Amino acid sequence: MRSKEQILIDFGNRLRKIRTSRELTQMDVAVKVDSYPNYISKLESGKSEPGLFLIIALANALNVPVKELMEDQI
Repeated sequence: MRSKEQILIDFGNRLRKIRTSRELTQMDVAVKVDSYPNYISKLESGKSEPGLFLIIALANALNVPVKELMEDQI
């Protein structure tokens, strides 16, 4: 079983990969999910843990299913 820290890092890496593949900035995503770019940065670096509703909002903002953000997590 992977550690919580590794799960957060993997989630952040996936978030960054999807965001950059859509040519979105952290600011673009932050605006779409009613957050701040520095918080998106913390998520992408695995330093912050997103809640369920934020995960759903991120998936909607990136136009992907939640399961794509959570791949390898569940």
